[in-house]
Amino acid sequence: MKKALISIIFAAMLLTGCNYQAIDINYTFNYAIIEGVGEVKVKSWVDYDDSDMVQVVTEDNVVYYTHGSNVILIKK
Repeated sequence: MKKALISIIFAAMLLTGCNYQAIDINYTFNYAIIEGVGEVKVKSWVDYDDSDMVQVVTEDNVVYYTHGSNVILIKK
């Protein structure tokens, strides 16, 4: 009984005690800050499961393909 209670408390702390979502369901972003470019309005974006690269297409149909560390996606 004690082990179950401790496990429940530990799981609750992990899910609520930090800035982490157990299930990330936010995939809609309308702005991106791209290093060396600045802030752009996003038409679409793609991240790839097998690499760290991100492709951002702006509303002007300009395509930026860069490393994920160079992009911050924002929902305003």
